[in-house]
Amino acid sequence: MKKFKFLTALLAASMLVFAPSSALAAETTGTQVEVQINGEDIAFTDVKPVIVNNRVFVPFRTIFEELDAEIEYNGATKTVTAVKDSTTVTLVVGDKTISVATTDENGVVNTETIETDAASFISNSRTLVPVRFVAQALDCTVGWDAANKTAIIVENNLFNTENVTFEIVNKYLAYSTEFAKSNYAITGEINLDAEISFPENIKFSGTTDITGLTSAKTMNLDTTTTLDLTDLKKLAEAEGTLGEEELAMFEEMSEIDMNIIFDLEGGKFYIGSTSMSALTGEVSDEETWILLDMKKLFAETGMDYSELLLLNDTTDFAEIIATMAKTIPVDNKYMTASTIESYKMLIDLFADSSFTKSGNEYTSSYTFSEQGSTFTMTMIIVESGNKITGSKIDMSVGMTGMGEIMTMSIVENGLSSTINMDINAMGMAKINMDGEMNYSKTTQNPITAPKSTNVIDIMDLLLF
Repeated sequence: MKKFKFLTALLAASMLVFAPSSALAAETTGTQVEVQINGEDIAFTDVKPVIVNNRVFVPFRTIFEELDAEIEYNGATKTVTAVKDSTTVTLVVGDKTISVATTDENGVVNTETIETDAASFISNSRTLVPVRFVAQALDCTVGWDAANKTAIIVENNLFNTENVTFEIVNKYLAYSTEFAKSNYAITGEINLDAEISFPENIKFSGTTDITGLTSAKTMNLDTTTTLDLTDLKKLAEAEGTLGEEELAMFEEMSEIDMNIIFDLEGGKFYIGSTSMSALTGEVSDEETWILLDMKKLFAETGMDYSELLLLNDTTDFAEIIATMAKTIPVDNKYMTASTIESYKMLIDLFADSSFTKSGNEYTSSYTFSEQGSTFTMTMIIVESGNKITGSKIDMSVGMTGMGEIMTMSIVENGLSSTINMDINAMGMAKINMDGEMNYSKTTQNPITAPKSTNVIDIMDLLLF
């Protein structure tokens, strides 16, 4: 579980940072069709891609060249041939058949004939081919972003790490795997200080006390959060909105108990609290649990949850990258681009060539800048003898003219870990969180599901 948290925290943070601001743009207007390959938008200088009978057609030369294939066109027979590595793709203009020949390591050629429902054709002296079929023939995953009218192509071997070594981070993964073989009792505390400057200056603070159990693939956390909402109450009183209902609400918010169960193997994430009974529409003293079924969520988005589990079971970072590459979304061009950039960052950050050693510490840093924003991540792995004993992750996000708007530091040292996060939201809100978690070995086993029958699937709530 410790390793899983480490990897998913890195991934979530990097994907959040790399998601460009244009990802929030409205749907594309007009009928122009675009093509994206490996996260990059492709420029077509003469003939543009078109949609014919619900299929996207593109100029063959541009698409094959962007996929680094060697191209040959026989005008007499109207035959297009593209060769990439050990694969040869052949098609005839006007024919719905595509021939794919692959040569194995022994020199044996295997030929497959693909019957399609879309024949290539000539327009303005340019040959247009069905992008999905030809890209798949060259070992690519192809998707369609309907909102932005974009055909998305991702090469399945995009992240080739054959010539990259990850011995240092693999040591860390082995350390985390060894750590996870035992069960641990957890104790911890997280402190919160926040200040909102708009429309008025309001401060509030709080403390969350944490106890729980964790094993390799299961975690239970019981939390009690105490909040000081004095300024908010004063504001409500000044505005004349502090009635009995509001006082009751402040009383309930001043101390919140919440329980968490995370079953990685089953793909179930539960959050329980008596305060959540209002979500059912009925007041109840029984604890209400909200369920996020990750297996179901992955299935609905066309992804395989079992692939995610592999992240927790391997000590080979190259294998982790190969597994994550299978999860690249191909239905939104912005998410595709940001996910690819995130994975590239992880490769650059964790390659042995990126680390420098000083004393007993290995340090690697990565900086990415785009559209006025800058993201920096630094990874420090601490070694004693030939054994990893801890790590530190520092992340920061900055904006031109605003400086750093978010910094975060996570430190692991044996059976203790600390976190510190600062957020400065355009000068209107400042938030600081810091805390510490301590682990001690135990024979107790965490549970995988709540005993209560009062469980609500969050997807049912959202659909309602």
